[in-house]
Parts: sequence; structure tokens; C-alpha cells
Amino acid sequence: MTVNAFFDQTQKRIKALEAELAALKCGPGKPRDIFAQVVAVATIGISVYDAGGRCIESNEAMGHIIGAARAQVLAQNFHHIGSWKVSGLYDCAMSALEQNTVKRHVVHTRSSFGRKVALDCHLVPFTADAKPYLMLMVNDISEQTKAEEKLRRSELRYRRIFESTSDLIWATDSQGGHIHTNQAIESILGYAAGEVRDAALVSFIHPDDREKCERLFEKAARQGRGWQGSVLRWQHKDGRTVYLESSAEPHFDEHGAISGFAGIERDLTDRLLVERTQKTSDEIVKAIPSGLFIYRHEQDDRLTLIGGNPAAEKLTGVKLDRHIGEEFNKLWPEALADGIFDRFLTVAKTGEPFTCEELVYKDEKVDGAFKVTTVSLPDHKLAVAFEDITERVRTAKALKASEKRYREIFNSITDVFYRTDMDGTIQIVSPSCRKIFGYAPEEVIGTNVRDYHVDSSRRAEFVKLLIARHEVIDFESALKGKGGRVVWVSTNAQYYTDGRGRIAGVQGISRDITDRRKADAEKQELEAQLRQAHKMEAIGTLAGGIAHDFNNILGIIIGNTELAMDDVPEQHSAWDNLKEIRIAATRARDVVKQLLAFSRKTERTFKPEPVVPIVTETLKLLRATLPQNIEIQRTIDSAVPFILGDATQIHQVLLNLCTNAAHAMAENGGTLTVEVAMCQFGRGELSAGLELAPGAYVWMRVRDTGIGIPREDLDRIFDPYFTTKEVGKGSGMGLSIVHGIVRAHGGGCHVDSIMGQGTVFDLYFPAIAPEIENPADPVENKKIPGGRERILFVDDETAIVDVAAKALARLGYLVTCVTDPVAALTSFQNGPESFDLVITDMSMPKMTGDRLAAAMFKIRPDVPILLCTGFSERIDADKAQRMGIRGYVEKPFDVWALAVAVRRTLSRAGRES
Repeated sequence: MTVNAFFDQTQKRIKALEAELAALKCGPGKPRDIFAQVVAVATIGISVYDAGGRCIESNEAMGHIIGAARAQVLAQNFHHIGSWKVSGLYDCAMSALEQNTVKRHVVHTRSSFGRKVALDCHLVPFTADAKPYLMLMVNDISEQTKAEEKLRRSELRYRRIFESTSDLIWATDSQGGHIHTNQAIESILGYAAGEVRDAALVSFIHPDDREKCERLFEKAARQGRGWQGSVLRWQHKDGRTVYLESSAEPHFDEHGAISGFAGIERDLTDRLLVERTQKTSDEIVKAIPSGLFIYRHEQDDRLTLIGGNPAAEKLTGVKLDRHIGEEFNKLWPEALADGIFDRFLTVAKTGEPFTCEELVYKDEKVDGAFKVTTVSLPDHKLAVAFEDITERVRTAKALKASEKRYREIFNSITDVFYRTDMDGTIQIVSPSCRKIFGYAPEEVIGTNVRDYHVDSSRRAEFVKLLIARHEVIDFESALKGKGGRVVWVSTNAQYYTDGRGRIAGVQGISRDITDRRKADAEKQELEAQLRQAHKMEAIGTLAGGIAHDFNNILGIIIGNTELAMDDVPEQHSAWDNLKEIRIAATRARDVVKQLLAFSRKTERTFKPEPVVPIVTETLKLLRATLPQNIEIQRTIDSAVPFILGDATQIHQVLLNLCTNAAHAMAENGGTLTVEVAMCQFGRGELSAGLELAPGAYVWMRVRDTGIGIPREDLDRIFDPYFTTKEVGKGSGMGLSIVHGIVRAHGGGCHVDSIMGQGTVFDLYFPAIAPEIENPADPVENKKIPGGRERILFVDDETAIVDVAAKALARLGYLVTCVTDPVAALTSFQNGPESFDLVITDMSMPKMTGDRLAAAMFKIRPDVPILLCTGFSERIDADKAQRMGIRGYVEKPFDVWALAVAVRRTLSRAGRES
């Protein structure tokens, strides 16, 4: 218990002590001895004066404090002490006697050694044997003011302490109304101090305890003294019941009438163990929670235990009734080795007090840490006061170890921990900031988080979520790393509070998810490619279906045209028109082949192909589809050699490049230039990046005057799914396909472009030797073979059946036509030897051509069958041959192709015309 606390309790209990002291009458006996022992043990100076100002009692501590011997103090009369009058202590003493109330006065003076000292004086009037006395209690607070510097001896600081105490302090008028409180009422009862001002105190008491509270006030008013330790139930603002331990004292005006009450309420859940003030000083000492042992200093430098308090027994286990008279070194065997005994002995000899803030001691009885204060007492006595701080020391060590552990965790985490104030200024950041963002922590601290956000709108969204929810979970955003590097992070953040529970800022952890975001982007790109592949597959399936139907139409057109040409003399004007129809239909057939090649339903075979006709035909087709503001210029060397390739693919390459060029000139128009020529590469003459073998090449150039391609995109122009077009206007597959086709032909591609001036694509295809060239004769100059065999012709298209029947009949064959494959099988069953050849379509309802052939083979294994198809996923020429089908012809076929296929199939069956 501190001196100030002792004084405060003395003030509160002075009225009661007067009665008790009067009862004691200071006569001989145990109470007087106990009081004298307490005064002697006390470390504060205590002197007692009679009404005439004569000092009748003083302890050694008083002489030590004022720098005079005890006899000198006893010889003084305060009416004649000049320092009392100069310092104002005299006036204060007279006022205490006149008003019969305790007075306090701080005296600033100098000691006998010239040192500045501050003396805290309490003047306590009391009555004994019906005589008035004045007790002066003096404490040297010179050193204490240093330790309690926070108080600064100012009213403002005391007010702050008053306001910050956790106990509820109140004051009322004499009627219990017009209540004034400290700020603790808000934490204890939920009211702001301003809300309760001028209200009656009893209105905050639980209804069931209001009568008890009123009785306390009535009794205090009647007896002129307050109450201590009464438990009252109070009502919290939210309706809860709060149990508070109440203590109060009345205030008196100058006439001695009660002018009001002041009290303190302590929450029973948080309160410290506060013992009630006892009637005698002996009980007060016993109630002190700190341990106290009193030793006598013997002549042979032994310290013998002569007294103590219950707290000392509890803290050490040393029972006073068993160990009184026992030597210090026997009680505390380790004290001699630790030097504790020597220090205590020094205090006993010199009178200089000794304080140890943390004394660690261990033996069979005690194992802990203590705060120890040792002072010398009169009559060769020594008081040792101690407080058990074992748990505090352990807590401090545990806290230090915990801080160290968490500091190690903080320094080793891979994610970035940060803390900012409410404005976003970074106050703390973990060392992992360097690894993830490239910044050292000291580079970041003091800067604002908003400066690192790539997208300010994401920062605004983060703040909005934080305000709404007080936390943000897995918030993804892009931040700026050192050197402009973009780092994607996932952040968990929340508010943190200060010691008073107020929001002080934001703290969070950010995890680097850059690699994950990159993987997600790559996954999305792959998914987009997969969707594109599915779309291309669907388009291919659609193209295959269209090709099948269109083949039948073209077969009807070609067949009827050739029949008409056969009926019309060449000199007739209609013959030339029919010839043009046949040529157009043949071109359409090539288009169908392109569709089938695109849908990957036909095998791509390379053969000698002339480049010039392919280019010429492609440009004719383009002219009809390109806008009129685009001019086509061509420079074609007709003498260029053949290439070994696929005409359909070459056509696709040229068509793709020209279409892209048209798109580049769509807005302002321009010129599309196509050049074809022969070139020769020798060793060391190749352009960089082409990787072509030396030799002869057919060179094809497509040039436009469009918007051009950015230089940074040229290296990626042939990458799959890369496109510079807007979303939905390009798949990014065109140039990739072009590159793939050219490379498959053994050639190379080169692109160059200037923004605003246009783009040039150069293609190189290996030329083949002239002897491989094999130009075909016109079909009309060939003799069409015929025969007299019996043919069963099966096709679900009536028009095709009619054309084929007429054509074959003109060639001399006997033809039986059926449009239902089931009916055809029945007819064959009825006379399998009636037919020399069966011609059947592949794709038919009810029964496909391959199944019809299989059924006929069961009836007649040697029957020659010629299979016709324009599109089928189930069969091709090789599969048909393995089934035993001797002939295979693709739709649409002309008369010559059909006649040749019929004759070839019959020859394979051993039949000659």
C-alpha cells in the first residue's frame, strides 16, 4: 500500500478513528504498545503536538527526514518554529485545529546538507482524554516525485487520473441529486457523463436496492459519516444489472452541515482485494497485501524475527507463531550466498533504506521473484516489506519470448503482412515485401498504399468493402512492384483498434498469386482454343454435309449437261453454252473438294500442280467478292514451273492472304497486288528466318496498301489464335493455317509491314523438275468407253438415277434403276445372275451402300460392285477394296469418269467389252 493510499484512507476514516482513539485513551496496555510499534515502524515522520504547540511524541523517521535528532524535535514548539511560518505550515496547522479537519501542505525547503527536498505534510487533529492534539505526518517525497513524474504534482494530471480510473466516482448534493461522475460511468453503466448530470443518484440503482440506497444516505446524513463496502445493484443503460461495491463520504460546509456526498463504486468482477480499514493501526498493517517481516538487529550481527503480517505468512509459508525468535540465516539459508543478508545488515547498521525491484530467491520454502523494500526502525529493528512479483516476471518473460517468437514468424512469413493508418499510410510491413515486390521495408514505410495500385477503381472497391464489412477476404488486385513489375495479390484485411478500442487503421496479409493468375489466363486461353477447335469441327461437319448435298446437285447438272452436249451438234450455238455450264459445274466440284478438304474429310495428296491457273482462278473469284474501292493488280509469269502440292490448299492460302489484305484496306480502299515468278536460291543467299534449302522456287507475293501490322506483332503473326482484329471478327487461325500449309509443301513464309503503308507476304514453294510435269488432255478429246453388260444402278436421288441411266444406256449398257436400296436388294435376291455389275450410292436412307454390298456378297460373293460417294465418314477407297468392292468413284462424276469406272470395275471382274 502506498503512502498516499494510506493518507487517503486516513482521511476517510478520521471521524471513526477519533472515537476509537478516545476509547483507547492512550493509556498503558497493549493498544498503546501496538500503536507505538506501528509509529516506530513507519517510514514516514510522525510527531504529535498538544494544544500549546509542544511536541510530545516523535519517531526516528521524523528526525531523519528534517535532518534533526529526535531529542531536538521533541524540544520544539511549532508556535516558535520560523520555518513553519515561512513555509505556510503554521497557518495550515492552525486551520486544522480551528476547523477540526485534516489538512495537507507540501513544503519545499532544503535539507541540512543543502539538498532541495519536498515534504508532504498531513496535519491531523484528534482528541484523546478530552484534550485536543495535532498529529503531523511528514513524508519526504523528493525521490517519490521522480518515480511518480507522470503525476507532475498538477491538478490537471490528477484530473486525468480521476477521469481515467476504472472505478466509478460520483458526487451529489445533500439530497442525492445533481449527480456528477467521471468517465468510468460509460464503461460501467453505459452512460456518457453528460447524460447523468443533474439526475438523482437513486434513479440509477436497481429498483430492488433503491430503498437500501436511501437508507444508506439517511444513515450517513444522521450520523455524519459515510459507508464502506456496501454492495448495491445498479442498472446498466441497456437494462443489465451491475453489482458494485459502494463507498461514500459526506461533505460538510463551513457550518458543519452536510453539503453533499462523494463516493466510489468498484465493479466486483474487476476489483482488487481491498480490505476495510481496521479500527487500529495494527489491523491496518495486517491488511496490507504486501508481506512484512520485522527483525531485531542483535549485537553479534544476527537478525532475529520478531514480527510480521498475515500476508508475509501467506507468501512465504513462514508461520509467525512457530518461527518468532528464529535467525534470518536459518529461515532463509540461500540469502547469505546471494548477498541478501549482507544488504539487510547494511540497512540495519547505516539506516539507509534498500529497495530491490526484482529479487530472485529459491529454497525449499520459496521459489519466486519479489520486490523488496528494507528500512531501519528504532530500537535496532529492521522492517522488510516485499511483494510477490513472480507471475509478473514470468508474464514479462513469456511476453518477451512470445514477442521474439512472433517476430521470428513475422520475419519468416512468405506472404506480406502490412499495417496502415486510416489514411492508408504504411506503418509496418514484413521483410517478405522485398521478395514479392522488390522493395525493402524501409522503402515502403511512410508511403501510401494507393500509390501501388495499378487500377485505382480496385482500390476504391477494396475500401468500400472494408467499410461495409469491416473485413475483406480474398480480394484480388494488381500492385506495382519495383521497376514497374505488376504483381497480382490476394488480400485478407481488417480494421485494428488502439488501446481504447477505437479503430486505428487497417492490417492485412497479401499473397502473391501472379503465377496462379498467369496459369488461369493460360487455362482460359486453352479453353478458348478448345472452343474454337470445337467450332471449327462443327463448321467442318456442316461443310461435309453441304458437300454431300451439293455433290448430288452437281452430278445432276454435269450429267444432264453432257447428255445435252451429246444431243446438240458442236456447230450449234447452244453447244458452247452447255460447255460453259459444264466448266462452271466442274469448278463448283473443285469448290466442293475444298470444302471436304477444309472439313478434313478427304485425304490430302500432293501431285504436280500448275500455280498459274490456281492464282488466276482465285483472283477471278475474289474480284466478285471484294469491294469496288480495292483495285487488283497482277504480275504473273506464265512460265513458272509446277509445284508438288495440293491445289485446294494453295487456293486456300492465296484466298486467305487476299482476304486479310482486303480487310486491311476496307476503310479507305487501296491496291491488292499479286505477283508470281520463278526464283533461285544458292548457298548463303537465303533470307534470315526462311530456313530453305538451296534450289528453284516458285515465288508468290501478296501486297496491300492497308493499315499495316505493328512491328511488335510481326514475330507473333503466325502464332495460332493470335489476331489483331476485334473480338468476334477473327479466329486467329488463318495465318497459322497459311504457315502450316506452306511449311507442309516444303516452303517458307516471310512478312514485312510498315504502319500506314501496308503489308507484304512472300511465299516460296519448291519447284519440281520439268520431266515430272504431266498436263492432261481435255476430256472432250477422249473416247468414252461403252459395253453391253447388265447394270443394277441404286441411288436415292431420282434425278441422278435418270441421268446415269440415260448416259449408261447411250454407252450400250442395259440398266435397271432403283431408288430404294431395300427394293434393290430384293430385286437382286430374285435374280442374282441377272446383273453383271451393281452401282450403288454410299449415303442412302434405310440402308447404306456398304451394307447393301455386304448383303449382296452373301447372296453372290463374286458380284462386281462399284461404290459411288461424295462424302462419308465410314468408308473410303481403301476400306471399299478391303470389303471386296472392286470399284470406287467420287461424286459428282461426269459421263467419262463414270464410263471409265464401270469399265475398270468390269475388267477387274474378268469381263471385257
